[in-house]
Amino acid sequence: MNPQSSSFDELRELLATMMAATQSRDAVRVAEAVGRLDEYVASRGDELPAMLRHYLTNRSYQKAWEYLSGQTPAAGTCR
Repeated sequence: MNPQSSSFDELRELLATMMAATQSRDAVRVAEAVGRLDEYVASRGDELPAMLRHYLTNRSYQKAWEYLSGQTPAAGTCR
């Protein structure tokens, strides 16, 4: 599945909301955004490419955004 396809529009919107909440440092909005992203992964995780699911499960939202944008996220320190 192409990460840039329209089938990921909802996920892109959720990630954009998360990043905006983080930038505004609004703890309530961040918590709500994390909850919505967790719900998305719980309900649709099986449909996601493995790396995208990995980023979202580990709450690496910037990497998930980069992946959906067609970029190659930097290697992390997963153990």
